[in-house]
Amino acid sequence: SFEDAKFSVVEYDPDAHCMKTVKLVDFQEEVYKEVISSQLKSILRVDPLHRCGVMLVFGTHLAVFPFRRELADDQDLKGSAVDEMPHYVIDLKSISDRIANVVDIQFLHGYYEPTLLILFESLRTWPGRVAVRQDTCALIAISMNVAQRVHPVIWSLSNLPFDCFKALAVPKPL
Repeated sequence: SFEDAKFSVVEYDPDAHCMKTVKLVDFQEEVYKEVISSQLKSILRVDPLHRCGVMLVFGTHLAVFPFRRELADDQDLKGSAVDEMPHYVIDLKSISDRIANVVDIQFLHGYYEPTLLILFESLRTWPGRVAVRQDTCALIAISMNVAQRVHPVIWSLSNLPFDCFKALAVPKPL
């Protein structure tokens, strides 16, 4: 991903022994630019089983990129990773109106459907206000049915410390 909500999909071409650009996407339409700030960063994550990828766009929208690969009879992959399934955008406020100031996003391991964990801070605070407000971060996990474009909330957790800065997905032990 690039600054200002730009995204490219590249894949390795083993025949030519090089990288090939498959798709270029630009999310700079005005509808997504509710808040423009130099501090907003694009966060890009891919599901551990490579079923889809997501990118945080302007802090309030989630761009979803479904990936589709089919196995041929000889187990070689055919087709591009982005064939036939168009990307779409989710307004995070439609999932939960509490979601604001997204800190990090991560896909979780071991779920049937791609499951995205969102770490956010509804009301921002800082060390100087710890006496007044200190547990301002929260987590929400959403299941991502990319075929039907349905994203129910699986679970959520509130009142996490204000200084949470990263979500880390830990796979099951071997």
